[in-house]
Amino acid sequence: MRNDLAIYDKVADRWWSDEVRWVRTLKNLVPGRLKWFDRNIDWQGKDVLDLGCAGGFMAEAMALRGARVTGIDPAADAVAAARRHADSSGLRISYDVGVGEALPYPDAAFDTVVCVDVLEHVADLNRVLAEVSRVLRPGGMFLFDTINRNPIAHFATITMAESVLRLLPRGTHDPAMFIKPRELHTALKGAGLVPGLMTGLGPRGIDQRFDLTFGPLPLTAILYMGLARKPGRQAGKLIPHTQKTQAAAEPSRATVYFDGSCPLCRAEIGHYRRKDRSGALCFVDVSNPDALLPDGLAHRQAMARFHVRAGNGQLLSGAAAFIEVWARLPSWHWAARVAALPGVLTLLQLSYRLFLPLRPALARIFARTKRLRDSRQSSTRRGDISRSTELRNSTYNDYLSTASDRVDP
Repeated sequence: MRNDLAIYDKVADRWWSDEVRWVRTLKNLVPGRLKWFDRNIDWQGKDVLDLGCAGGFMAEAMALRGARVTGIDPAADAVAAARRHADSSGLRISYDVGVGEALPYPDAAFDTVVCVDVLEHVADLNRVLAEVSRVLRPGGMFLFDTINRNPIAHFATITMAESVLRLLPRGTHDPAMFIKPRELHTALKGAGLVPGLMTGLGPRGIDQRFDLTFGPLPLTAILYMGLARKPGRQAGKLIPHTQKTQAAAEPSRATVYFDGSCPLCRAEIGHYRRKDRSGALCFVDVSNPDALLPDGLAHRQAMARFHVRAGNGQLLSGAAAFIEVWARLPSWHWAARVAALPGVLTLLQLSYRLFLPLRPALARIFARTKRLRDSRQSSTRRGDISRSTELRNSTYNDYLSTASDRVDP
């Protein structure tokens, strides 16, 4: 049997015992997810729905961060275990039994909906996303993860994780229900949500019990996380109608978000500006405190990585953002075509990850080199002016001497 959802109730009485290896794997995924989620949201005081909470690992982690959490799951025994553990831990978490296709909550009830290890299991993805949109407040955030649908993901999750390594019970997943990122992007938009960043999720190490630990990865080929927002508010303020109209009137223009305080970035963006003769790109300096950022992009994140909002509204970062820029500049089309070759994007993403820690030092070296070059050029210009002045004075003196000789009797 595939997509077996009964497995959660079968181990409900041992959910928090650390006795069941695959449940420990689910527990270890929580800090890995939060390493990325925490960068995009301040949990303090938020009304958060944990959609598909199971035994409460994610719900308790969010509650400890200051969120007011409600959890819901169709596995009644697992929900009961979650409720008992929260009570014994002194955490105020409200738990309900229910399904994502019919959430028992009023409209605009939550600031955030978190849905992890769920979307690849639901019977009606579009209906679940519509319910998520309904219960979110304007400007609210949807945080999720799921599994990509491709041969690599099938091998990793079905063959290795379920059959060989037994990290999950056999039959946990149905590979036909896995979701490609572009499919989820389309479904989110269909539900009235604005898709934002996506990133990979995967193993990053091994703990003392030889269980895998997890964290964000640049590759989305297997597991991936993402966020989306419900329109209506940006950075705590309502989006003006004129701004919405302007955005709708320019659907094909890409917006480049760059750190103008970095001399290396300024030089590169200056090059792209000169090459953008058709006005295909709009540039936003995120080092400006008044810079208007899109939903899902925090200022700290914008300063740390290169971002581009594509014409379709998708927010890209890192290597994918550069490729979007190259694809819009005729003189850089060759680079975009090379990046589309198999394996090249992966290499570019890894290279960008290696570059990021080096960027501050490289920026300082670039700034010093530029100052030295400018100083030398300034000295050369001053020398040229001095020599030119001396030549003019010498010529003038020669002229006066010759003129004097001519008038002397």
